Amino acid sequence: MTRLLIALAAVCAGLIHLALVVGSPVPIAVFAAAIGTAELAWGLITFVRDRIEAPVVVLSVALFPLVGWAAIVAAGAVSGATEAAALPVLPLGIAAVFDLAIALVIARRLRDGERKVIRTTGAEPSAPRLLIPLFIGSLAAALLVTPALAATEAGAYAQPHGEHDADFVPQKGDPIQLPDEHGH
Repeated sequence: MTRLLIALAAVCAGLIHLALVVGSPVPIAVFAAAIGTAELAWGLITFVRDRIEAPVVVLSVALFPLVGWAAIVAAGAVSGATEAAALPVLPLGIAAVFDLAIALVIARRLRDGERKVIRTTGAEPSAPRLLIPLFIGSLAAALLVTPALAATEAGAYAQPHGEHDADFVPQKGDPIQLPDEHGH
């Protein structure tokens, strides 16, 4: 069960990091694309396997974005670069929560002595014992990932939900248009 939940966390963090690529300066976009791709790939692979391969590497990769973003912001503050100051805080913070959750779970398993492979142990859980935590985890992920994606440049240019206007042209900085009393 824990394996599935941290795989879900990795997929969520990967999606957020990939959304940060749009509109970022090239060095930051390359960093976000590399991290996002690694997280997404690892999360999907972990979903289908019954074990976590190379947990020490996974721990390092889970902590790398946190160190990397801190270094980018610190370098920007020292050099006066505005690109680092313009990074969206909400998506970075939510991705950091997912990355920290992965790191904490893996670190605990490493402390228990599982260095090369973390295997799923015991019998398969019953359907309710599997589905209820997955449902709660998915709901929590959706509640965190949706606003994080909306706060990225990609989210700012997304067509509003429920509208399918072929003439829709997103404008950066436009206020969100709330529907009137008729739902339009």
